[in-house]
Amino acid sequence: IFRSQDEIARRLLVALHIKTMTGEERVFYRSNTLASLELRALGIHYAMRQRRAGLERARSLLLQAKALDPGYPYDDTHLAFCYLTECYKEFGPDPAESARKGESIFRETLSRKGDLPPNLAATAHVGLAWALVLQRRFDEALIASKFGEELAPSMAFVMGVRGHVLAYSGYPELALGAFQRALRLQPIPDHWLYKVHGMAYFQLGRHDDAIATLTKVTDDPYYRDSDLIPARTLLAASLEAAGQHERAQQETLRILAEVPGFSTADWCRWFIRT
Repeated sequence: IFRSQDEIARRLLVALHIKTMTGEERVFYRSNTLASLELRALGIHYAMRQRRAGLERARSLLLQAKALDPGYPYDDTHLAFCYLTECYKEFGPDPAESARKGESIFRETLSRKGDLPPNLAATAHVGLAWALVLQRRFDEALIASKFGEELAPSMAFVMGVRGHVLAYSGYPELALGAFQRALRLQPIPDHWLYKVHGMAYFQLGRHDDAIATLTKVTDDPYYRDSDLIPARTLLAASLEAAGQHERAQQETLRILAEVPGFSTADWCRWFIRT
Protein backbone atom coordinates (compact mmCIF):
# COMPACT_ATOMS: atom_id res chain seq x y z
CA ILE A 1 0.00 0.00 0.00
CA PHE A 2 2.77 2.43 0.95
CA ARG A 3 4.67 1.72 -2.26
CA SER A 4 1.51 2.36 -4.27
CA GLN A 5 0.94 5.64 -2.42
CA ASP A 6 4.52 6.72 -3.10
CA GLU A 7 4.12 5.94 -6.81
CA ILE A 8 0.84 7.86 -7.03
CA ALA A 9 2.42 10.85 -5.28
CA ARG A 10 5.45 10.70 -7.60
CA ARG A 11 3.26 10.69 -10.71
CA LEU A 12 1.22 13.61 -9.39
CA LEU A 13 4.35 15.63 -8.74
CA VAL A 14 5.67 14.92 -12.22
CA ALA A 15 2.33 15.78 -13.82
CA LEU A 16 1.95 19.01 -11.87
CA HIS A 17 5.64 19.99 -12.20
CA ILE A 18 5.87 20.73 -8.47
CA LYS A 19 9.28 21.32 -6.98
CA THR A 20 9.01 20.17 -3.38
CA MET A 21 12.50 20.84 -2.07
CA THR A 22 16.05 21.69 -3.01
CA GLY A 23 19.21 20.02 -1.89
CA GLU A 24 19.59 16.65 -0.25
CA GLU A 25 16.46 15.02 1.15
CA ARG A 26 16.52 14.55 4.90
CA VAL A 27 14.89 11.51 6.45
CA PHE A 28 14.39 12.00 10.19
CA TYR A 29 13.54 8.39 10.95
CA ARG A 30 12.19 5.52 8.95
CA SER A 31 10.68 2.50 10.66
CA ASN A 32 11.18 -0.82 8.94
CA THR A 33 9.25 -2.79 11.55
CA LEU A 34 5.72 -3.54 10.38
CA ALA A 35 4.79 -5.09 13.72
CA SER A 36 5.67 -1.89 15.57
CA LEU A 37 3.55 0.16 13.16
CA GLU A 38 0.55 -2.07 13.83
CA LEU A 39 1.04 -1.91 17.60
CA ARG A 40 1.47 1.85 17.46
CA ALA A 41 -1.66 2.44 15.39
CA LEU A 42 -3.74 0.25 17.68
CA GLY A 43 -2.30 1.92 20.78
CA ILE A 44 -3.21 5.39 19.50
CA HIS A 45 -6.72 4.16 18.68
CA TYR A 46 -7.28 2.95 22.24
CA ALA A 47 -5.72 6.07 23.76
CA MET A 48 -8.05 8.37 21.84
CA ARG A 49 -11.11 6.70 23.39
CA GLN A 50 -10.00 8.03 26.78
CA ARG A 51 -11.47 5.17 28.78
CA ARG A 52 -9.77 3.34 31.66
CA ALA A 53 -9.40 -0.05 29.98
CA GLY A 54 -8.49 1.57 26.67
CA LEU A 55 -5.83 3.75 28.25
CA GLU A 56 -4.17 0.82 30.00
CA ARG A 57 -4.27 -1.16 26.75
CA ALA A 58 -2.86 1.81 24.83
CA ARG A 59 0.12 2.14 27.15
CA SER A 60 0.88 -1.57 26.87
CA LEU A 61 0.73 -1.50 23.06
CA LEU A 62 2.86 1.65 22.79
CA LEU A 63 5.51 0.19 25.10
CA GLN A 64 5.61 -2.95 22.93
CA ALA A 65 6.03 -0.81 19.83
CA LYS A 66 8.84 1.14 21.48
CA ALA A 67 10.61 -2.09 22.44
CA LEU A 68 10.47 -3.31 18.83
CA ASP A 69 11.49 0.03 17.34
CA PRO A 70 13.46 1.89 20.06
CA GLY A 71 14.70 4.66 17.80
CA TYR A 72 11.26 5.81 16.68
CA PRO A 73 10.79 9.29 18.19
CA TYR A 74 6.99 9.45 18.31
CA ASP A 75 6.33 6.69 20.86
CA ASP A 76 7.37 8.74 23.87
CA THR A 77 5.05 11.53 22.75
CA HIS A 78 2.09 9.15 22.51
CA LEU A 79 2.89 7.78 25.97
CA ALA A 80 3.05 11.32 27.35
CA PHE A 81 -0.49 12.00 26.11
CA CYS A 82 -1.60 8.88 28.01
CA TYR A 83 -0.25 10.48 31.18
CA LEU A 84 -2.17 13.69 30.44
CA THR A 85 -5.39 11.72 30.06
CA GLU A 86 -4.87 10.36 33.57
CA CYS A 87 -5.11 13.92 34.86
CA TYR A 88 -8.74 14.12 33.79
CA LYS A 89 -9.74 10.68 34.99
CA GLU A 90 -9.31 8.70 38.14
CA PHE A 91 -7.04 6.36 36.21
CA GLY A 92 -3.90 7.20 38.13
CA PRO A 93 -3.27 7.59 41.84
CA ASP A 94 -1.81 11.10 41.45
CA PRO A 95 -3.08 13.36 38.63
CA ALA A 96 -0.53 16.04 39.47
CA GLU A 97 2.29 13.54 39.12
CA SER A 98 0.86 12.39 35.79
CA ALA A 99 0.93 15.98 34.53
CA ARG A 100 4.54 16.34 35.61
CA LYS A 101 5.48 13.08 33.89
CA GLY A 102 3.86 14.28 30.68
CA GLU A 103 5.65 17.61 30.91
CA SER A 104 8.99 15.88 31.48
CA ILE A 105 8.59 13.64 28.42
CA PHE A 106 7.61 16.53 26.14
CA ARG A 107 10.54 18.63 27.35
CA GLU A 108 12.91 15.74 26.77
CA THR A 109 11.52 15.31 23.25
CA LEU A 110 11.96 19.01 22.49
CA SER A 111 15.56 18.92 23.74
CA ARG A 112 16.32 16.87 20.58
CA LYS A 113 15.42 19.80 18.31
CA GLY A 114 17.96 19.04 15.65
CA ASP A 115 16.57 15.54 15.18
CA LEU A 116 12.85 16.37 15.18
CA PRO A 117 10.62 16.67 12.12
CA PRO A 118 8.45 19.81 12.33
CA ASN A 119 5.21 17.90 12.92
CA LEU A 120 6.66 16.05 15.91
CA ALA A 121 8.14 19.27 17.32
CA ALA A 122 4.74 20.94 16.96
CA THR A 123 2.99 18.01 18.64
CA ALA A 124 5.48 18.09 21.51
CA HIS A 125 4.99 21.85 21.95
CA VAL A 126 1.21 21.61 22.19
CA GLY A 127 1.52 18.51 24.39
CA LEU A 128 3.76 20.49 26.71
CA ALA A 129 1.18 23.28 26.68
CA TRP A 130 -1.53 20.81 27.63
CA ALA A 131 0.57 19.54 30.54
CA LEU A 132 1.20 23.09 31.71
CA VAL A 133 -2.52 23.96 31.62
CA LEU A 134 -3.21 20.97 33.86
CA GLN A 135 -0.77 22.49 36.33
CA ARG A 136 -2.45 25.94 36.04
CA ARG A 137 0.66 27.43 34.40
CA PHE A 138 -1.35 29.29 31.79
CA ASP A 139 1.13 31.87 30.53
CA GLU A 140 3.73 29.21 29.80
CA ALA A 141 1.07 27.06 28.16
CA LEU A 142 -0.03 29.83 25.83
CA ILE A 143 3.56 30.39 24.67
CA ALA A 144 4.21 26.67 24.11
CA SER A 145 0.99 26.18 22.15
CA LYS A 146 1.79 29.22 19.99
CA PHE A 147 5.14 27.63 19.08
CA GLY A 148 3.26 24.51 18.02
CA GLU A 149 0.85 26.51 15.89
CA GLU A 150 3.70 28.32 14.14
CA LEU A 151 5.46 25.04 13.35
CA ALA A 152 2.43 23.18 11.99
CA PRO A 153 -0.60 25.41 11.34
CA SER A 154 -2.07 22.78 8.99
CA MET A 155 -2.18 19.98 11.57
CA ALA A 156 -5.70 19.53 12.91
CA PHE A 157 -4.46 18.05 16.18
CA VAL A 158 -2.11 20.96 16.81
CA MET A 159 -4.82 23.53 16.13
CA GLY A 160 -7.27 21.60 18.29
CA VAL A 161 -4.91 21.57 21.26
CA ARG A 162 -4.11 25.25 20.66
CA GLY A 163 -7.84 25.95 21.00
CA HIS A 164 -7.99 23.71 24.07
CA VAL A 165 -5.23 25.74 25.75
CA LEU A 166 -6.85 29.06 24.82
CA ALA A 167 -10.24 27.96 26.17
CA TYR A 168 -8.91 26.65 29.46
CA SER A 169 -6.70 29.72 29.86
CA GLY A 170 -9.68 32.06 29.61
CA TYR A 171 -9.69 33.08 25.92
CA PRO A 172 -12.77 31.32 24.47
CA GLU A 173 -13.22 33.72 21.53
CA LEU A 174 -9.68 33.03 20.29
CA ALA A 175 -10.24 29.33 20.96
CA LEU A 176 -13.21 29.26 18.58
CA GLY A 177 -10.99 30.37 15.69
CA ALA A 178 -8.52 27.57 16.41
CA PHE A 179 -11.30 24.97 16.68
CA GLN A 180 -12.93 26.07 13.44
CA ARG A 181 -9.60 25.76 11.66
CA ALA A 182 -9.04 22.31 13.13
CA LEU A 183 -12.47 21.19 11.96
CA ARG A 184 -11.77 22.42 8.43
CA LEU A 185 -8.60 20.33 8.44
CA GLN A 186 -10.27 17.26 9.97
CA PRO A 187 -14.07 17.31 9.46
CA ILE A 188 -14.56 14.15 11.56
CA PRO A 189 -12.39 14.93 14.59
CA ASP A 190 -11.61 13.07 17.78
CA HIS A 191 -14.39 13.43 20.34
CA TRP A 192 -12.43 15.69 22.71
CA LEU A 193 -12.33 18.46 20.09
CA TYR A 194 -16.11 18.77 20.04
CA LYS A 195 -16.14 18.77 23.84
CA VAL A 196 -13.74 21.69 24.23
CA HIS A 197 -15.30 23.49 21.25
CA GLY A 198 -18.63 23.28 23.05
CA MET A 199 -16.99 24.47 26.25
CA ALA A 200 -15.78 27.64 24.52
CA TYR A 201 -19.34 28.39 23.41
CA PHE A 202 -20.56 27.70 26.95
CA GLN A 203 -17.97 30.12 28.36
CA LEU A 204 -19.27 32.82 26.02
CA GLY A 205 -22.89 32.19 27.00
CA ARG A 206 -23.71 30.92 23.51
CA HIS A 207 -25.68 27.99 24.86
CA ASP A 208 -27.54 27.08 21.65
CA ASP A 209 -24.22 26.85 19.79
CA ALA A 210 -22.79 24.78 22.63
CA ILE A 211 -25.75 22.37 22.43
CA ALA A 212 -25.45 22.05 18.64
CA THR A 213 -21.72 21.34 18.91
CA LEU A 214 -21.87 18.90 21.81
CA THR A 215 -24.71 16.82 20.35
CA LYS A 216 -22.50 16.17 17.32
CA VAL A 217 -20.47 13.90 19.56
CA THR A 218 -23.01 12.69 22.14
CA ASP A 219 -25.59 11.61 19.54
CA ASP A 220 -23.27 10.17 16.89
CA PRO A 221 -22.78 6.36 17.00
CA TYR A 222 -19.28 6.92 15.59
CA TYR A 223 -18.15 8.10 19.05
CA ARG A 224 -20.03 5.52 21.14
CA ASP A 225 -16.82 3.81 22.33
CA SER A 226 -15.31 7.07 23.60
CA ASP A 227 -15.62 8.65 27.03
CA LEU A 228 -18.51 11.08 26.56
CA ILE A 229 -19.02 12.04 30.20
CA PRO A 230 -17.28 15.46 29.88
CA ALA A 231 -19.31 16.28 26.77
CA ARG A 232 -22.54 15.13 28.41
CA THR A 233 -21.81 17.21 31.50
CA LEU A 234 -21.32 20.31 29.39
CA LEU A 235 -24.41 19.46 27.38
CA ALA A 236 -26.53 19.13 30.53
CA ALA A 237 -25.25 22.48 31.78
CA SER A 238 -25.89 24.14 28.41
CA LEU A 239 -29.41 22.71 28.20
CA GLU A 240 -30.21 23.92 31.71
CA ALA A 241 -28.83 27.39 30.94
CA ALA A 242 -30.90 27.48 27.74
CA GLY A 243 -34.08 26.67 29.68
CA GLN A 244 -34.39 23.12 28.34
CA HIS A 245 -34.79 21.61 31.80
CA GLU A 246 -36.29 18.26 30.80
CA ARG A 247 -33.51 17.49 28.32
CA ALA A 248 -30.93 18.61 30.88
CA GLN A 249 -32.38 16.14 33.37
CA GLN A 250 -32.27 13.35 30.79
CA GLU A 251 -28.58 13.99 30.15
CA THR A 252 -27.90 14.04 33.88
CA LEU A 253 -29.58 10.65 34.26
CA ARG A 254 -27.47 9.25 31.42
CA ILE A 255 -24.32 10.41 33.20
CA LEU A 256 -25.40 8.88 36.51
CA ALA A 257 -26.34 5.62 34.79
CA GLU A 258 -22.79 5.31 33.44
CA VAL A 259 -20.98 6.73 36.48
CA PRO A 260 -23.02 6.24 39.66
CA GLY A 261 -22.20 8.85 42.25
CA PHE A 262 -20.77 11.24 39.66
CA SER A 263 -20.15 14.69 41.14
CA THR A 264 -20.17 17.82 39.03
CA ALA A 265 -18.18 19.53 41.78
CA ASP A 266 -15.25 17.19 41.08
CA TRP A 267 -15.51 17.55 37.32
CA CYS A 268 -15.95 21.33 37.28
CA ARG A 269 -12.53 21.88 38.78
CA TRP A 270 -11.34 21.75 35.16
CA PHE A 271 -13.43 24.79 34.23
CA ILE A 272 -10.48 27.09 34.67
CA ARG A 273 -10.99 30.85 34.53
CA THR A 274 -14.63 30.57 33.42
